Amino acid sequence: MATQTELLWLTTENDYQLAIDEGRIVARNPKGRNLKSVPAAVQRTTTYAELDALLGWLAAHEKTCADTVEAWLLRSLPVPTAVIAEVWPDEAWRRQLQDLVITDGTVTGFLRDAIPAVGRRPTCPGWAWWISTVSPRRSTPS
Repeated sequence: MATQTELLWLTTENDYQLAIDEGRIVARNPKGRNLKSVPAAVQRTTTYAELDALLGWLAAHEKTCADTVEAWLLRSLPVPTAVIAEVWPDEAWRRQLQDLVITDGTVTGFLRDAIPAVGRRPTCPGWAWWISTVSPRRSTPS
């Protein structure tokens, strides 16, 4: 469980506070004490309903990311570097993409990062992104 300072607590209509911690809704009473479970009265609040809907959306988003990457892999579809770089900041996408084996036809390695090629030579000519890889041969993109 995350420490209280790391969580974003939202106050409900009945002065309890709710947060999302490791994929579940947690509660604390009006005095600030963490509760083992969310009281039934708090589960009927608008704040709880909104957090519950957010958790549902996050789960669906995670599945969409996983299904999309799986389709890319099963169909052996080439994925433009710009697409990887665009979705990389999203943790759900990053969980699916990180450490996949990627290649530009010359360099092959595990996908570790995707950042704008500002101040760096792009991974390949014409690419606006620098893709960081780690290869079993310990080679890196030039």
